[in-house]
Order: sequence, then structure tokens, then C-alpha cells
Amino acid sequence: MEQIPGILIVEDEPITALDIKGILEQSGYRVAGIAETGERALEIVRTEPPDLILMDIILGGTMNGIELATAIKERHRIPIIYITSLSDASTFARTLSTDPYGYITKPLDTTMLTHMIDLALYKQRIAATLHESEARFRAIIDQLPLAVSLYTPDGVLTDVNTAWETIWGLDPQEQIGRFNIRNHEPVISRGLQNYIDEAFRGESVIIPEMTVERPPDRPGGAPRPMILRCRAFPILEKGGAIQSIVFLHEDITERKQAEEQALYYSMFDNLTGLPNREVFATRLHTEIMKSKRRGNEYIFGVMCLGTDRFKNINEMHGPVTGDKLLKEIAKRLKTTFRADDLVARLEGDKFIVLLSDIKTADDISSIVRKTEDAFRAPLTAAGIELTVSMTIGVCLYPNDGDKAEALIKNSEAALYMAKQRGTGTYHLYDHTMHEQTIHNLRLEKDLVVAIDNQEFRAFYQPKVNREGAIVGMESLIRWQSPARGLVPPLHFIPLAEKNGLIKDIGYIIMYESCRQTKEWQTMGLPPLKVAVNLSSFQFRQPCLIDKIKEILSVTGLDPQWLEFEITESGIMENEKESIGKLNEINALGVSISIDDFGTGYSSLSKLKSLPIDTIKIDKSFVDDLPHDATSVNIATTIIDLAHNLGFKVVAEGVETKEQIDFLLYLGCDQFQGYYYSKPLPSDEFRKKLSTA
Repeated sequence: MEQIPGILIVEDEPITALDIKGILEQSGYRVAGIAETGERALEIVRTEPPDLILMDIILGGTMNGIELATAIKERHRIPIIYITSLSDASTFARTLSTDPYGYITKPLDTTMLTHMIDLALYKQRIAATLHESEARFRAIIDQLPLAVSLYTPDGVLTDVNTAWETIWGLDPQEQIGRFNIRNHEPVISRGLQNYIDEAFRGESVIIPEMTVERPPDRPGGAPRPMILRCRAFPILEKGGAIQSIVFLHEDITERKQAEEQALYYSMFDNLTGLPNREVFATRLHTEIMKSKRRGNEYIFGVMCLGTDRFKNINEMHGPVTGDKLLKEIAKRLKTTFRADDLVARLEGDKFIVLLSDIKTADDISSIVRKTEDAFRAPLTAAGIELTVSMTIGVCLYPNDGDKAEALIKNSEAALYMAKQRGTGTYHLYDHTMHEQTIHNLRLEKDLVVAIDNQEFRAFYQPKVNREGAIVGMESLIRWQSPARGLVPPLHFIPLAEKNGLIKDIGYIIMYESCRQTKEWQTMGLPPLKVAVNLSSFQFRQPCLIDKIKEILSVTGLDPQWLEFEITESGIMENEKESIGKLNEINALGVSISIDDFGTGYSSLSKLKSLPIDTIKIDKSFVDDLPHDATSVNIATTIIDLAHNLGFKVVAEGVETKEQIDFLLYLGCDQFQGYYYSKPLPSDEFRKKLSTA
């Protein structure tokens, strides 16, 4: 239900005030109050503002009606009608400053009064609606991310929104009425002035990206270039004359910078600044097209370079130093080759070079020598002087491929074959090596993915004592590949040892073996010592001891239940360093076993100074027992001398009852092989333990 408007009567004559009150109530209005003075009227307005005020000019108190209306107008939008006996022109003129809604002289005409009140209330409703619409429109404009500015037909700024203030960093009050866009040359470049003139001729225009200068943020500061995108259109009066010009503009500086940066990163390597593989392939395609236009007389080469021992440098000095070294290598390569050649980063520590316009295939040899010579001087990375060498593979167009990707892959294949022969070597692509090389490259990439996806599994083979009871187990690695199925270790371990991936694979199996052993102990199964193989590469890693401590801590396995099997050749590669590392492992409480004993060049007398617990007789000496005299003599000697030195002896690879009986006769302590069990996945091994 609509509320009846409330009217405040301000009249110092009580009888006149009551007469007016009666007229209003008889006409259906609600009287909100009667005030004899301006002070009282202000109190009522402050506590409960009326919808309209009927006010005499002559009032009791310290202020007259005009002064009261002025005070009310400062805080409220309430329509005021003067009711007064004053009819002179000067008084009427003074009331105009208060913007009254009406002026009625006494004595009152009732009909005129009610019409004046109805008209005043109607005008107030219209004004309130317009004010609300303006406020809503202003709120919307101020929320726009676009800067909005209005100009007179002469170009003078008349209004702006909040985004305009943010973009320009200026105080609108200082700019409105002063700034003229049509003659402000420092901001608008001369080349864009034509667009501005079109807008002020009444045309809608879209101004292309323009660079302007944003005023300094602080006194004495430098202007900042800013890229704007702008649109302008006129607001026309009914007759077609231009009332004002609206400019909409947005600051796209950051967006343009982000686009340029994204384009850069799509074409260049983020670390070295060299072109990436995609850019290199595009350039290769261009070279191929150039050669075809010349009838394939144009020969060029693709050289793939791998940084030797980069993983070791990365692990020894940290990835920050490794990254800085790659940047220095990139600089060295850029200064080594001609301007017509293209040096790019392929991936990781591999770089690739387009050797343009080679006269003959023999030129490759001199280019390779030049490259090798370029890296004889050491590089400095993170304050550390490092000497590096590059292994190089090269293929030639058109003999070794007629497409960009084929040339890139074949240069990688040549690099891979060079690495097979050792560091700092060079190999020219040969078709005969293609299939094996591609197979190995794919296998290597699949191994990297397998490490990331945790595709390696631990299988367990039991070790039994002389009575046939399970007293331990060896953890053996298997690769459960989604594409290749279950891959046995002989198919991938040699490659993993050559390229260093065996380190990551070894830690995966070490962790899983410790975790699984602890889990079985927690389930209440008999506690068994798990033997984990340490490759020579992994044994040489500086972080090995810390990694062992970390895995034991994370899994909660007591060190007494862990044993490492290390080949004698792995220990003897660097005897002095190996002894120190074995002592550190022994100090942790972890057991050490020498695997494949008898196949190397060491002796039991040399091993007696090492902190080892167990000797494993290699399967090659067990296979021919008890019929081969040499195998019998070796097995007998190993067992006797090992016992004399305090070592336990495990025979691996036992497959027959005859072998077991003979090894029992010789006094062998433990046995491992297919005679008892093949290596089993964890769930099957657990069942075997449960039923043993």
C-alpha cells in the first residue's frame, strides 16, 4: 500500500499553521509536523525528513525561511513551497536561490494550494526517478573496465569515469573543463589526429592501437609509454547537432607485452634464449625447399651435440649451476658457428645446429674439429670453472633424410651412436645403424616416462638356509610397461646404466623394497632381510648415503633388515673411495654383500679389509656343479676362505637337487634359485611367506 506523503508546516503564527493543517488533512495529506522556528524545523528534518515543506519566509527565531531553505538544501532533496504575505519582487528573487517548487501569497487559495502541492510532489517523484537512474547509470559506467570520457564539440573534457582516472593517474577535477583533446599534441601523436578530427565531425571511428605517454606518477618522473585501443562516437541533439563526443579506450599495454612474451616463448628457449625445436624445424623446411629449387645440389648438415657428463655436473654442483652452464654453452656455440648457421636448443643438455651451404661432405670434419676446439677452454658458471666436452652426431641432406623431422631424428641417432663409443666423440649418420639406434632412442625415452609414471615393480626371490627355511629375500626389478608388457631387466638395465637412468630406477626399487618389507613386518609376517642391488653408477653418487637415510626414515624400516648387493668390480673401480662409502653404509647398520663374486679380478684377501657380511657365488660357478672340476675347485675355495674370514656364503642360481646336496656338503650357508622359487611379485611372495 502506497504511503501518504508527509508535509511539514513551518509557520510562526499558530492560528495560520492550524488552518493550513486542517486544509491539508481535509485534502487527504498527512501532516508530518508543525514548526514555529527554523531551528525546530531543522530538528524535525534531521530526525524524520518529510516529503514536502510548506514554509513561511518570516519566522520566529534566528533565521528566516530563505536561510532555513538554504540550510535544508545542503543535506536534503526535499521540495519546498513558500507560503508568505510578502509579494514584492526582491523577496521573490531571493527565494529563487533555494530552487523552490512553488510560491503562494496569503491569504491562501485552498484549490491553488492543493494543486501546487500535487505538482510539487509529482515533480519530486520525477526528479527522484531521474536521480536514481543517473546514479545507476553512473555506477555502471564506473564499473566498466573501459575508460569513458566526454568532450564538448570543441574538444574540452566534461566528464570521466573511474577507469579513466586509473589509466591516466590524473585528478578529474583538475582536468575537467581544462583538458582539450584537439590541441594536446604531447599526448596524441600527429599521425592519429585525423581520427580525432573525424570523431569531432560527427563520425563514429575506431582508432587503431596507439602509443601515448602517460603522465609521470611522481614529480620529476619520466612519462610511461602506454598502448591504447580507442573508439569514439558523437551524441547528437534532436536537430542533428553534436551535443558531445564520447571516447571509450582501454590500456592494452600489459596484454600486448604478454602476447609478445607468449610469442617469444613459443619460438625461443626460456633458459638460453636460443630458438627452440619448432623454429629449428621450420628453418630446416625452408632449407629443404631451397635445395629442391636448386635441384638438390645444395648440401647442408644437421649437427646434434650432447653435453658430456652433464648429469654428474648437475648432481655435484646443483641445478642452478647446471642451468647457468647451459647458458654459457649456448653463448659459446653461437660464437662458434657462422651467421648463416642456426643454433637451437633441442632439449635438456642437447643442442642442434643447421650447417648451411656445405660444399662437400668432407667439410663436416673441419667443422667438428672447430667445434671441439671451441670447448677446450673452460666455462665459468656460478663462479665455478668447468671443463666440458661435447659428443657430436651429424647427418647430411639429402642423403640422410628429405624432411625436417627425419633429419633431426637422424642427427640424434648419430649422437646416440657417438655416445656408445665414449664421451667427446663424433659420428656421422649411417643408414645401417638406423633401426637399432631408433630402438634404443625409443627405449630411452620410454624409460624416462616409466620413471615419471612409477612403472617399475619389485619382484622377490627367497633365500633359504641349510634346513630349507626362508631366511631372506632379494629384490629384483621388473618394468611393467603399458605398451611393452612386463620387461625383464636384461632388456633395459644395460641402457639405463649407460645413460645414468639407473640411479633414479635404483632409488625407486630401494624405496619400494624397504616399504614393502616394513609393511610385511607390520602384518605380523616373519621379519626377513631384503637385499637390494646397487649398480656401480648408483654406488658412485655423492648423495647415496643421504638417500639411504631418507628412505629408511620415510619407510620406517630398521637398518638391520636391509642389505645391499654390490658387484666386486663396482667396488674396485675406485677402491679408496669405495672403502670409505662402504664404511658409511656399515655405520648405518645396513649389511653389505658382494654379488657375482669370482667374476672379477679381486681376491678374498683384498676384501677382508672391507666391512662386508656375505659373499655370493656367481651362478656361472654353480651351473656345472658337481660335475665340472674347475667349478668344484672354485666353489670349494670360495666357501672355505670366506668362512675363514668370517663371511657367510650364498650360492645363487641353484636349480637342481644335485647342486644343493653338493653345496651343503661344501658347507654353503644359504641358497637362492629356481629350485626353491622364481622371483615373485609382492602379493605372491606374501602368500608364500604365509604358508611357509
